[in-house]
Amino acid sequence: MAFKPKIDILMVNYNHGERIGKSIESVLNQTYPEFRLLIIDDGSTDDSCSVIREYADRDARIAFYPQEKNRHICHATNTGLHLLEGDYLARIDSDDIWYEEKLKEQVEFFASHPESKVCFAWVDILDEYDRLANDRDPELFYLLQAENRKRTDWLKRFFHYGNCLCQSSVMIERSVVEETGDYNPAYRQLSDFDYWVRIARRHQLYVMPKRLAALRRFFDGGKVNTSSYAREDRVRMFYEHLLIQRDMLDHLDDGTFIETFAEEFQDPSSRTPQELKCEKAFLLLYGSFDGAPSPIYGMQMMEELLRDQETCRILEEKYHFTAKDFYQWTGKSCMVDQWVARERQELEEELRKAGLSLQEKQRELDEILGSKVWKLASALRSFRHRLKP
Repeated sequence: MAFKPKIDILMVNYNHGERIGKSIESVLNQTYPEFRLLIIDDGSTDDSCSVIREYADRDARIAFYPQEKNRHICHATNTGLHLLEGDYLARIDSDDIWYEEKLKEQVEFFASHPESKVCFAWVDILDEYDRLANDRDPELFYLLQAENRKRTDWLKRFFHYGNCLCQSSVMIERSVVEETGDYNPAYRQLSDFDYWVRIARRHQLYVMPKRLAALRRFFDGGKVNTSSYAREDRVRMFYEHLLIQRDMLDHLDDGTFIETFAEEFQDPSSRTPQELKCEKAFLLLYGSFDGAPSPIYGMQMMEELLRDQETCRILEEKYHFTAKDFYQWTGKSCMVDQWVARERQELEEELRKAGLSLQEKQRELDEILGSKVWKLASALRSFRHRLKP
């Protein structure tokens, strides 16, 4: 292979001591040899650092950077981004797995597609026991088998539906990383998704239709989706998506915005800067995410437009939208009504299942108390009680 780029692999870890060894081994077992593995430990409190040092002591391709305290994933990721030296960046989470041909397949893709700068791949789902679990979360599995599309279609998909790309499958030309900059520390759930959106504003994304990695999911081991912590994460993800939507529209150039969203314009002839501001406000006002209305940033933008005499006039004359229409939005309790309703349904279902489980245990206890063995043993229990001092 004439094309032999140097690849920096960035792995960020926090308290994955139990599984990080397998992730490291999946990198070291790659058939493509020209890489360096950067591991940033974000102040782990388990045995992660000792596990990582064991591997780093044995293999010079590993560079280990333990952090003194936990500052969360974006800070640790940005620490790693500032250490890049190779031609490409590849990412792997510290509990995910790469298949042996992962790097080789993507290097060959870049060699045959020199115009491409960003490449993802399909992935499998792995449970906490290292078993394939594609059938245990089929919705996520099929989501991550994304089809290729043009750049503006990626942006539209991201805006309306969110992420469908796996961080542990990506390889990015280093120049794109330098152009895109750091991960945004404001995001905890969707920092990687925000990064893909920012890249897609300027570059085409490609997904290899091959499963080159496995994403870890916990089904039975304490990180299940029904926990209160998972609910907090889901609510945070909702708000982060709204922020990313607003940021996307704020930074799209007019040409890209028109090509991406013209079919959804309130008026297809909108082209002036002021008219495009109005169209962005309507997109955010009428938008939704995960089935829940999400007009809050559209309301904020619309307030700004109504405050300006020129855009206020355009809203009324071109779009027949006045302050009275805006009052209808500000009088609604609509931002997260559907989200809250779903949370309530899930809680009620958990309570129902808990009630059924309790009833089953009560039936088992009644059967024991009513059994012949229990009744025959009652005399012995009474005798033992009388023997106590």
